Amino acid sequence: MKKRLLAIVLIAALFATLGLTACGSTATTTAATTAATTAATTKATTAGTTAATTAGTTAATTAATTVPDVNWPTRALAVVVPAGAGGDTDLNARIFAKYFEKEIGQPVVIQNVGGGGGSVGTRQVKDSTDGHTALFFHPGMLLNKLLDIVDYTYSDFELVAGPSIDYMSAWVVSKNAPFKTLAEMIEYGKTHDISFATEVGSMSHLGVIQFEKLTGVKLNIVDAGGAADKITALMGGQLDVMFNQVGLIKDYIESGDFVVLGILADERNAYRPEIPTFKEQGVDMVFPKPFLFALPKGTDPAIVAKASAAAQRVMKNPEFQKELAEKALVDAGSLSREDFIKQYEGINNLYTELINEFKASQ
Repeated sequence: MKKRLLAIVLIAALFATLGLTACGSTATTTAATTAATTAATTKATTAGTTAATTAGTTAATTAATTVPDVNWPTRALAVVVPAGAGGDTDLNARIFAKYFEKEIGQPVVIQNVGGGGGSVGTRQVKDSTDGHTALFFHPGMLLNKLLDIVDYTYSDFELVAGPSIDYMSAWVVSKNAPFKTLAEMIEYGKTHDISFATEVGSMSHLGVIQFEKLTGVKLNIVDAGGAADKITALMGGQLDVMFNQVGLIKDYIESGDFVVLGILADERNAYRPEIPTFKEQGVDMVFPKPFLFALPKGTDPAIVAKASAAAQRVMKNPEFQKELAEKALVDAGSLSREDFIKQYEGINNLYTELINEFKASQ
């Protein structure tokens, strides 16, 4: 309980530091912090993408021709997804697995292991020694360490690749909600309670806390379960707002059952250009999500190199790119393994610095 309370305090302090202008309010942080935060959270996920495209392609091509001839995998590869079935992490993992198994010549089996904000699943992979267990997750793993939920982080794994990146995370309401835009939600929240589906310590919870800091509107957190449970609860009127990936609920959006208040991106997305961003509506919240594929620390370098080369081929496969776009509304990754590791280092360094500053001020 103490760790959870500390985690919530630290998250709140982090986003107090990250406070930006919302709906015409005056910014409360320094320009330097704002610039660094915006650059790191947004550009950290895309930094080097343009420059690394040519270099990364060359490196990947070279790597593909120099990968050691190692006999791996020799049987089915288990890929642990630290989230429930039916969610966006699960969807991205399954699309990647479909193409990755063709590259490695063995079946890829997805194992959904939820719990602990993803920590149950990540620990299972970290402690694995069978040589045939991998991880598919996202930056939530960084938060688990920084908030003292676990004692390990991304560097305690062999990061192999960043198969896909999501710029379409959104806040969604039902067609019967008393508000249909972000501005209406903020106004409504001044005099009414608003329930929001998330889990304490999760990435979506971070968004809730930042939203509260930026707008002054308090949201009531409801742990409604997995993605499918949240959708059911929203449809049934048990929830007011949920955080979800647009690609995962596109059928509900197209049918008119769900309304998207906005996506947490720098700019509108080409896949659904009619959906506004939080930023253009005056709430400067940007939450891109680069997914990761990793192996346990200490895995034979030859296996890591072979897996990385295979992942790079998948990422450059037009069919993989098309399926991601059509089913998940996300982009395929484009960074080399080296640049992807640097991307996670940048994100982790930023959050570490901000949380350490808070601890030092107490």
